[in-house]
Amino acid sequence: MIPGSGGAATPDSLRTDTVADGIFVPLGEATVDAGYRPELHDRAPWAVSHVAPEELARRDAAVDLPYALRFTPSVVVTSDAGTGIGYTGLRVRGSDATRVQVTLNGVPVNDAESHQVYWVNLPDLMGSTDGVQIVRGAGSGTYGPGAFGATVAIGTTALAEQAGGRLVLGGGSFGTLRGTVAASTGRLGRGWYGEVRASHVRSEGWVDRADARLTGVHLSVARTADRGRAVYTALLGHERTYQSWFGVPVIALDGTAEEISFWAEGSYEYGYGTDTARIADLIARRAQHNYYRYADEVDDYRQDHHQLLGEWQAGRWALRGTLNATFGRGYYEQYRDPGTVRRRWLANALGGAVLSAGRPLGTGTVEAGLAGFVYSGDHFGRLLATPEDGPLPSPREYYRGNGFKQDGSAFLRTVLAPRPGLAVHAELGARAVAYTVDGTDNDLRTLAVEDRLLFVNPRVGADWSRGPWRAFASAAVAHREPSRSDYVDRPLGAAAPRPERLIDTEGGLRVTRGRVTAELVAFRMAYRDQLVLSGALNDVGVPLRINVDRSWRQGLELSADGFIGRRIRLTPTLTWSANRIEAFDEVIYDYGIAISEVVIPRGTTDIAFSPALTGAAVAAIEVAPGLTAEWAVRHVGRMHLDNSGVEDRSLPAYTVHDARLRYERAQIAVSAFLVNVLNSRYSSNGYTYSYRAAGTEVTEIFVYPQAGAHGFLTLELRF
Repeated sequence: MIPGSGGAATPDSLRTDTVADGIFVPLGEATVDAGYRPELHDRAPWAVSHVAPEELARRDAAVDLPYALRFTPSVVVTSDAGTGIGYTGLRVRGSDATRVQVTLNGVPVNDAESHQVYWVNLPDLMGSTDGVQIVRGAGSGTYGPGAFGATVAIGTTALAEQAGGRLVLGGGSFGTLRGTVAASTGRLGRGWYGEVRASHVRSEGWVDRADARLTGVHLSVARTADRGRAVYTALLGHERTYQSWFGVPVIALDGTAEEISFWAEGSYEYGYGTDTARIADLIARRAQHNYYRYADEVDDYRQDHHQLLGEWQAGRWALRGTLNATFGRGYYEQYRDPGTVRRRWLANALGGAVLSAGRPLGTGTVEAGLAGFVYSGDHFGRLLATPEDGPLPSPREYYRGNGFKQDGSAFLRTVLAPRPGLAVHAELGARAVAYTVDGTDNDLRTLAVEDRLLFVNPRVGADWSRGPWRAFASAAVAHREPSRSDYVDRPLGAAAPRPERLIDTEGGLRVTRGRVTAELVAFRMAYRDQLVLSGALNDVGVPLRINVDRSWRQGLELSADGFIGRRIRLTPTLTWSANRIEAFDEVIYDYGIAISEVVIPRGTTDIAFSPALTGAAVAAIEVAPGLTAEWAVRHVGRMHLDNSGVEDRSLPAYTVHDARLRYERAQIAVSAFLVNVLNSRYSSNGYTYSYRAAGTEVTEIFVYPQAGAHGFLTLELRF
């Protein structure tokens, strides 16, 4: 299936445990006909897109998983290095990664404190993925932080029945190299299976020195029986990435050398000032400039995911349980003038269990579940060198703090079919969170956070199908707690952040005629106390978020999937949305004789990073047996960098064209990827803030330019 179909149909390859809403679907041989009807769940009344594993394989150019999803509805992707390798991210309906819940075999992947998803910690994840399901809106993740933009569910537990393996080699622009080797035992005696995959990806990056060294290993061991199965799976990842987090001052894109020099010489706050070498590099490299120049300005982190999944059919009951443990440890190193070298460390662990039981209920099903997770994260810093002492004989610790989180959930769900063609979905979920932070922060402030929250999240929906037509409508309530930064980085004396609430109402209509399917989804997402960037920084330069009373997103998503003749397949998608904060007060600082806070009422404004228009279209042509050519285009409208509504603080709209040629025959596949083939100049991310100095208001804008035309080749051998 070509991405962009908007979930026109559920491919058979996704009939595993990758269902995003947590509804129990028996796996493989564990599926026993006891009257359980998982087919109802394929008609869950949400806006859903599916990407099959075959499509992920065809789109695998060593990039991170978000880039394989960039043609699905309402998705925007970005890359610090400009290539899709290393630090990447995605937004759905304008919601950033902290509001997009990602699950791996049903277990939350989002960091428990920051809520971020660091795809760089999961190298070559596409090489092990059975399929991806994206549920837009309030999502349908039952466990973990609430989904305010979407749930992205990833499965990795499908097992090959036959022994075999594959070797994937690739290389391309910017010194990018990729090697993957995988093997599976197939079914062995007494129902045993085993699989292993090892990968290494490296790239120098398009941005200067934005190199990445990524290594990943995936292991699976399973035992199946007549009425169930158990699977142990592990994803082990290590990344070492040179930092390109700073971005590029927007003036470097089109300014003259004189204009850039004038800006840089006055920019002591950003470390340019009289640094003539750095200024010269900014002028020479412009969009490819990297602010960081210290040789070991790197991010080095290991993260290991371990999961044990079990399923059993007991009479009419389908039982499932998952134990998980995730361990991470690493640092990023920084050089700070005039001679300080420091490493900021994070060592964390997440452990938990998920249990659920489902059975038939009349013409439908009923299911209940419990989940509990415990997280502990140690944040500490070590000095490697100081201006006074030079290089230290052993690292000196200068701060240490801990974040501890307990997260418990319960749900009760029923799906009923009161009459032919009609499915009704009802769910009640509850989640309790306890979060404490103590110790000292990196700015040496004492940390003392303790918060306990209880959320109740109901969801209802109905799906109607008759002949070629399908319609659905749903309403859901979701909550989410503030992130660690919201708690610890707020100014002293500021009010504690409040949790966010979302009421999401959606409706959709789909029609299928022959080999063409089209779908229209309408949505309104109304927020209370949404946390948004205020425009201010705290005393150590961290952007601050504040609760805004009321805000909303509403729009239309149109997607289609169909054939022209027998050999041309088109999958267009288009999203229009309005994204507003009803009343926003921007906060900036006046650096006069005394530093003072300035509040600027802005009224109703656009929500940052929420384009009014996004779209994509993919045309795939079967040129000859086994040979497919593809042309893909994606468009992202103007995005505001903050919530002020000021037009100059925004990223211009951009359109990017990609091409792909793939030959696949028997045991071999060769793919050629051309990315941004028309060499568009654009930036997909950025940041800004304003301040007053000497009576003048100054706005600083930094952006993350993306690579121009580049390519990649892959060779896959199967055995």
